[in-house]
Amino acid sequence: MTWFWAGAGLLVLIVWVATLTDVFRRGDLSTGAKLGWTAAIILFPVLATIVYVIARPKVVDYASSASPEAAEKAHEDAERIARERAAEQQGPTEERFNIR
Repeated sequence: MTWFWAGAGLLVLIVWVATLTDVFRRGDLSTGAKLGWTAAIILFPVLATIVYVIARPKVVDYASSASPEAAEKAHEDAERIARERAAEQQGPTEERFNIR
């Protein structure tokens, strides 16, 4: 029985740390919101973590907290990946395979 509670406690600790890390990484939260969530998660670990996970949006913009250069590079990478995927869906072309 002791191993069960040790495992459950470890799992709760991992989720708690992951939640705090997510709060700090999010670029869409203001400093006040980050401070509020951090205080709530530290003061009420289980309850606040559950509320945060439920209230958190499905898609989070982590890049907006990065430097403008990093955000621009992330945007360029996303566009390049989208172009490559679109090209893959079109199949082979003369340009891509230098077929003459």
